[in-house]
Amino acid sequence: MNKLTDKISLSELWDFSHPFFIIAGTFGVGKSFLVEQIKEQIAENKEENIFIIHFDLENIKEIEDLSKATTCSFISAGITNNIELDDLPFFLGRFSSLKKQVSNYDINLYEKLIETYELKDYFKFDLSESLETIRSESVLKKLETLFSKKSDVRILTTLFDVLTEAILKSILQTANQYGFNNKYKIFFFFDNYENCSATIDNWIYNHLYKYLNSKTIFDFKSYEIRLEIDKTKLSDIFDFKFIISTRYDFVLKFLLKKENREKIHTIHIEPYTKEQCLDYLSQISSNFDGDTFFKITQGIPFVINQFQNTLNFQIDEPSKKELFKIVYQKIISRIPHNLEKTLQFLAFLEKYSEEAIRCATDDVENYPQIFRYFSANSDLSEVIWLKNQIFKIKDHYQYFITNYIIENMPDKFELIVKTKEQFLKGFATLENLPLIERKILRNLAYFKEFQIGDILHNIFKEDTESVIDFVKSQKDYFIAENKVFRLPDELRNVLLEFNRLVDKERFEQKREYIKNIVETYKNELISRQKNLESEIENLNQKKAELEKQSDNLHLEILTKKDQLLLLENQIIDVKNKKNTFSKRFTWRTFIVLAIISLVFFWAGNNIIYFFDENYDSEAVRGLGVSLKILSLLLIAIITFFVIDYFAISKTKKESINRVEEFLNQIEKERSELERELNQLTQSYNAINSEIQNLNEELKKSRNKKEEIDIALNVDFVE
Repeated sequence: MNKLTDKISLSELWDFSHPFFIIAGTFGVGKSFLVEQIKEQIAENKEENIFIIHFDLENIKEIEDLSKATTCSFISAGITNNIELDDLPFFLGRFSSLKKQVSNYDINLYEKLIETYELKDYFKFDLSESLETIRSESVLKKLETLFSKKSDVRILTTLFDVLTEAILKSILQTANQYGFNNKYKIFFFFDNYENCSATIDNWIYNHLYKYLNSKTIFDFKSYEIRLEIDKTKLSDIFDFKFIISTRYDFVLKFLLKKENREKIHTIHIEPYTKEQCLDYLSQISSNFDGDTFFKITQGIPFVINQFQNTLNFQIDEPSKKELFKIVYQKIISRIPHNLEKTLQFLAFLEKYSEEAIRCATDDVENYPQIFRYFSANSDLSEVIWLKNQIFKIKDHYQYFITNYIIENMPDKFELIVKTKEQFLKGFATLENLPLIERKILRNLAYFKEFQIGDILHNIFKEDTESVIDFVKSQKDYFIAENKVFRLPDELRNVLLEFNRLVDKERFEQKREYIKNIVETYKNELISRQKNLESEIENLNQKKAELEKQSDNLHLEILTKKDQLLLLENQIIDVKNKKNTFSKRFTWRTFIVLAIISLVFFWAGNNIIYFFDENYDSEAVRGLGVSLKILSLLLIAIITFFVIDYFAISKTKKESINRVEEFLNQIEKERSELERELNQLTQSYNAINSEIQNLNEELKKSRNKKEEIDIALNVDFVE
């Protein structure tokens, strides 16, 4: 098999433009071994002055143990010397002593210190999302009252800066002995630190890296170091690289959020392939079956070493049982203790989701963070269906964890299998839905039937719109009758059993919660129903009164119209009578008749000149006489009219005046009647408009009452 150092090149190792060098790989592939090989390669360089600071953090439990996990060596001209970081244990000891003093004075402040400097992995950090919370002004004032020395306050409030300066001070002291003509190389190694990764990553990026990248000796607060280069940036004195060995690729979250990814170089160490395992068996002249060897070891060097050297290729039941136990302990050594039970269950599933996490954990509050921890951990998990948030534990983890439980924990295995069967039965109905829609459908299963409306809002609060959208878009899941929805009984029963498994003690709590909400809701509906019945009754009474007023007004309007019609007829009769007494002759008529009579007279007098001598003269004269007689008749008519016009009697004038006065009177009555009729019509129209509005209100109220009646008949819960 190839050497691990073949996976990296010397140019990558000595390229300080990438200050972060991450060695990633699953358990047992030789990351720590590679770290040692890299250190050996660095030590072979005889041309550089090199510092190697190695942090092996596997066994540290609290920050005070950091000095025990730290070694420092200086290499010059190929000669390696160990350097004591004397101030590191001093400051850590002082921190421990100060912390104890704080516990005697202020327990809350002591707990704040514990929380701030607790060694957190990323799961614990995800729960609290708090690092270095001790720097608030109120905390600072409390510490200043407890401790007179500013250095003590600084140790408690900025411990990571103090530790950084302590390490760099020791390095600077050694470098000063050799002079600063050339840049020194510093390699920081961090190994086996998954269990405190969030705390250490914070220290690496926000303190060590920032000091070396941007600060000067003059910026140190814990020391006053007098050197000619005290105002020179440390990055001009040192080239530096952080070499980090980890199973998980989500280390250095602080860096990835803020820095260019080009500063990070990552290599992945993979288990050996089946072909490489067969080659290895050939190299060691072993006749052991290659397929069985690869299956048992999964190509992982740590397992290969245990199987070969400890068990001597024995595959009997006790040997396999012992092997799986050793490997299992190796696996869980980097898993948060409270997640072990969850990992055991997930390993038996071909795919898992957030619901599976809830089946396995007793932590009913933090299951989203637990799911995020597993799904984001690319060493443990792989994506099956990203849209629906479905993942699986990787095959080699599944193999070792399941076999360990089968071989060593039969009772646990039996319980897991039973839980798995229950989970898969329920999850089969949900897996085609995204996570949020799975939650909605599961929660709707708590209802025997439901309506879209207030009841959903009362239960789902700000998620109501999402629930309504789901019900409308996923109609195939529901049976709808008269705006009442329900899940088919078979589907609902399956989901209820699934909910019982997933929600655990919350199952009955949810049912009780929904039952109480429904009871309160129905009591509100009954109250609203009574109010609506009263409102409808009042509206009907008001409507009846208005309709009575409308009918009366209608009759009155008809009466007024009849009266108006009589007055109109009377006015016509009076006007006709007035015309009888009026001066019907006019000067225009007189002039027309006078002209006609003159024309006739002139024509009768001169008609003889219109005919020649051949005509009968007697006949012509007769025609002329006739025209003259007609002219005289017209003059008589004109004379009559003139006499009639100028000779009106006093009685006739009085009659005309009386007729005109009467006509004025009845026209005034007509105007008054028209005004009254107009007012009556306006009142009639206003009342009818109000009746129409009441009808609309009644319609709305009856619809609301009908909806309430339907809602009251809905069996939301058993």
